[in-house]
This record gives sequence, structure tokens and C-alpha cells, in this order.
Amino acid sequence: MSLNPAETAATSRELHALRDSLLLADAPIESALGYQPGGLAEVLDIEASPIEVWRTRDYLVALAEREGIAVPPFSRLSDSMRPQAQRWFGRWEVPAV
Repeated sequence: MSLNPAETAATSRELHALRDSLLLADAPIESALGYQPGGLAEVLDIEASPIEVWRTRDYLVALAEREGIAVPPFSRLSDSMRPQAQRWFGRWEVPAV
């Protein structure tokens, strides 16, 4: 399961839009996900492993839902794509929000 350049750009835009909707600094998100400073930016720019992209997506969705923030639709990281992603990459753990 790989993304072409247009899908990669769209996925990055979708993740950035979700991240930008949250009223939280990067540092607590990076800490919760176990990233070094700047690690969140790498994931949002799709410069990390696919499993980290999915894990970060799920964590950001959980944060947004907790705060009552609408979650924008995802073109490739949709819930319907999760089973296929888990077949390709394995399961991932998402920290509690």
C-alpha cells in the first residue's frame, strides 16, 4: 500500500488541517507519541514510516474528538482503509488521550 505523489500531498494536507484545528502545542503531542522535537512535523509531511503516519492520525483524531472538534475526512487514511493498512504494516498502538 503505497501512495503516489498526489495522494501523499493530499494526505499531508489532511493531517496538517487536523493538527491545525487542535489548540495544543506540538511538544505534548510529540511527547505522547514518543517523538523527538520536530518528529511530528516529519510525520505530518509524510516523511516517516506509514505506521507512524497512521498512529499519529489516530492520536490526532482522538484529541479532536475529545475536544469536540470536527474531524475532516481523509482520502487515504480513512477508517475503511484501516484493515488494508493493518494487513500491510501490522497493528499499531495509540496512546490514550
